[in-house]
Amino acid sequence: MICLSRIAAVGTAIMVAAASSAYAATLLGLGSGDCGSWINNENNPIAAGSQINWILGFLSALDADSRLGVDFLAEQSAAGINLAVHNYCIVHPTGWIEDAAFNVADQLIAQHRRPR
Repeated sequence: MICLSRIAAVGTAIMVAAASSAYAATLLGLGSGDCGSWINNENNPIAAGSQINWILGFLSALDADSRLGVDFLAEQSAAGINLAVHNYCIVHPTGWIEDAAFNVADQLIAQHRRPR
């Protein structure tokens, strides 16, 4: 049985990680895989769909945290996010999918914090 304080602690750790770029959290699911598997799975519609849905859910959870002070997913598309993760993984084939997700979040947060 998972207690709510543990869930809150994990959520807080992830939010602090996203805001500080010093990530220290355990992630489960597809985000714990490597970028090589992301690239290899892109030609498999079922695996690719699962991968992008994990990323979208992860980023949505980060975006939902009002402590970040920005709605970084506003006006973003699943296709654009998928492309950003793809590009990260091409450059970092031995990197982790979670790092790609955090990288995309960092880029989008920075874009939304720039003066318009």
